[in-house]
Amino acid sequence: MQSTGHPVAKLDAASPWHRLTVELRQEMSLRLWSAVVGDNSPTVSELRKACQLNLASCYLNTGRTQTVVQLCTDVLAAEPGNRKVLRLPSHLPAG
Repeated sequence: MQSTGHPVAKLDAASPWHRLTVELRQEMSLRLWSAVVGDNSPTVSELRKACQLNLASCYLNTGRTQTVVQLCTDVLAAEPGNRKVLRLPSHLPAG
């Protein structure tokens, strides 16, 4: 893979930019989530799952572990063995 010469910046979790990024990602996922409520087509189900996982990631970054557990439980109910859920940190409380 060829380098572009631009270093990829990793945001410090305490950085205001990190917080803004998390909040924006959360807002986008919530808006998308609300737009697809009640539609159970396969495409929308995949989109809903992606929203749940994005929200879980945002909430994990902000310390809301109980919400993370609920969202991941919902994803696992729809898709047992989901690899993204199974890669979450093991320090989360059991749901």
